[in-house]
Amino acid sequence: MGDPPATIPNPRLAELNTALTNAKSIQSTTDRRLDAVVSAMNGHAWKSTAADAFFSELQGNKKNIHTATQGCVDNIAAAIKHCKTTVPNPAAKHHK
Repeated sequence: MGDPPATIPNPRLAELNTALTNAKSIQSTTDRRLDAVVSAMNGHAWKSTAADAFFSELQGNKKNIHTATQGCVDNIAAAIKHCKTTVPNPAAKHHK
C-alpha cells in the first residue's frame, strides 16, 4: 500500500463554495420577491397615505437588504479568494 498524499483538497474551500452558492440564492430570491412587491405598488395595488408610507419604507428596506446580502456574497467570495486549494493531509503525518 502506498503512502497517502501529502496534501488534500481544502475542506474549508468546499464549505465556502457551498456558502457562496447559498448566499447568492438567498440574495436572488429576496431581490426577486421584493421586486414583485415594488412592482405591485408601482402599479397602484394599494392607494392611500398609509400605502405611500409603506412604499417609501419598502424601497428603503429593499435597498438595505440588497446591500446586506451583497455584503455577505462579497465577504464569502473574498474568503474563497484567500483560501488555499489544498492543505496538509493529516493522514500523511501519521503514516510515516
